[in-house]
Amino acid sequence: MAACQKLHKYFNDFAKKAAGSVTVNPNKKWNDIEAPVRSLLESKEPVDQRIDAWKKAIAKGVFCRATEIDKTIKYDELKWAPKTLQHELQPGQGIGKMDACSYIRAAWRHRTYVLHELLPKFDLVTY
Repeated sequence: MAACQKLHKYFNDFAKKAAGSVTVNPNKKWNDIEAPVRSLLESKEPVDQRIDAWKKAIAKGVFCRATEIDKTIKYDELKWAPKTLQHELQPGQGIGKMDACSYIRAAWRHRTYVLHELLPKFDLVTY
């Protein structure tokens, strides 16, 4: 719940800062969505039913005013699964150009920056 609350704050802060350059979708205060988020997170239903519950809550506007795109949101749990990589790779394309490979590289670079450049600036050293 703490992570959800922090994500809510992060996206609200971003929306406030970006308000001059984009149309901001009116959002709800954390207190207004805390109970539905908790209920969805605590659900013991099978994964497909939990996914449907999240999609329905999004489409109903539980978290914010739902757009047409919100109402048709899809979840693909296999998007990053290794078996789907063979379908993503085009003939003649090296594996380094695939989304999954780019993501892994970006995550590694970010981790390296945080551990070896950012934290040491604040006299925080990790091993």
